[in-house]
Amino acid sequence: MDFQFNKTVIPYLQTLNRQTQNQEQTQELRLTDGMPDIGKVLASWGQILIRGKEWRNGSAGVSGGVMVWVLYTPEEGGEPQCVEAWLPFQCKWDLPDTQRDGSIVVVPMLRSVDARSLSARKLMVRSNIALLGQAMVSGDAEVYSPGELPEDVKVLKKTYPMLLPVEAGEKAFELEETMSPSGNMPEVSRLMRYTVFPNVTDCKIVADKLVMRGIAALKLLYCGVDGLLHNCDFEIPFSQFTQLDSEYGSNTQVQIHMAVTALELELKEDKSFAVKAGLTAQYILMDRPVVEIVEDAYSTNRQLVPQITQLQLPAILDTHRQMLKVEKTTDGNLVRVVDATFYPDPPQMSRENDNAYTNLTGTLQALGYDAEGELNSLISKWEEDWSIGVNEDAAVSVIPQRPSNVQAYSNGNTITMTTDMPIEAQVVGDEGIPMITGLELGDVIQLDPNRPSLILRRVGSDDLWGIAKKTGSTVEAIQSANKLTQEPEENRILLIPIS
Repeated sequence: MDFQFNKTVIPYLQTLNRQTQNQEQTQELRLTDGMPDIGKVLASWGQILIRGKEWRNGSAGVSGGVMVWVLYTPEEGGEPQCVEAWLPFQCKWDLPDTQRDGSIVVVPMLRSVDARSLSARKLMVRSNIALLGQAMVSGDAEVYSPGELPEDVKVLKKTYPMLLPVEAGEKAFELEETMSPSGNMPEVSRLMRYTVFPNVTDCKIVADKLVMRGIAALKLLYCGVDGLLHNCDFEIPFSQFTQLDSEYGSNTQVQIHMAVTALELELKEDKSFAVKAGLTAQYILMDRPVVEIVEDAYSTNRQLVPQITQLQLPAILDTHRQMLKVEKTTDGNLVRVVDATFYPDPPQMSRENDNAYTNLTGTLQALGYDAEGELNSLISKWEEDWSIGVNEDAAVSVIPQRPSNVQAYSNGNTITMTTDMPIEAQVVGDEGIPMITGLELGDVIQLDPNRPSLILRRVGSDDLWGIAKKTGSTVEAIQSANKLTQEPEENRILLIPIS
């Protein structure tokens, strides 16, 4: 006789592809008429903009570009000059064929920007970017429960509290602000470069709405009326909410990845400047369903054959976020630093026993004036190892974020650059869980009337469930006969009632 279990469907998001692609873009730039000839290239900066995403059967793609600024000193001397460029990119990830549209989350990372002069009127500009793309579609997991069982059938139930991705989406919005340098700073003569670092500082779910608050950190470098370079930082607060597909409880977690989609800065006649930034908050919601499954079954008086399958769920075992101290001292004689930047690289992962080791690297760049008043730049590589504990079958992803605030200090003939880099780590379990979906029950067997109703057994490696299954007793009967409230210690003699 077949005994079928009841089926319950658990919705979740299935990741079709999660992969980082590295790209390099190069472009030749010719100076516009009126700009002085190139003397020395000093520094380069960049800002990644995500312009669009596209989902097709067989692939997910993203397009955008890198805004680049190249600073140089003229060949004949004079104030430093800045050249702007746009380096477009397209990236595609292959996907399994699916008829369902899904969600694409892209985490852009600018690894480096550099430039060199090809002639007095021409530059070669290069940017290196890394794009972590995650493509997800809705999926269903089938969980089986036995319902009302025959009295002689005993089942072993296990409860698994899980953290599952259940919804993904994005909220696009714009920020507009007009601002000026503080009163003790020189008036702006020319804008040189500007970058924005959006960060969500607080988020919560209210029924079917996701509420976010954060700050967009704007970093600005300009040439003042004194002919020198100056930097100033501004914080633009934002508050947004978005409608979700379902209502969620207080246990739901949110992961948000910000992307910049547009950035404009205009110097106005009153020497203030107006900034307009397009931002997108890409979110993934993770809920905590409690999954109960039947892992084992037996009968006290008949043959029983379980029907077993593997429950595969992308359970998130751990999420971890911390600030990692980045610090490097390098030779240099800058007496006044006007700009410092850090470009992190995608991490290199390795595994050993129950630890995942991450090799984190990046490039620090400082720009400033030396003792003679000349502009110079310094570049230094940074490296550090970081580890997180995981089990053997778990998958680990680590995402370093580019910090907005980098400090640089002059120490005589050396420069120390330091910042706090946010790191996000996620551990996902890939191991399937054996689950019984039904039972094949044989006929009831007439038990030998001469067999004992009570036996003695020394506890070995089996737990109570294993002892009961091997002897044809029940866990409840053994606990009652031996007055047990927990698993017995090894080598204890137990009374085993047999009905």
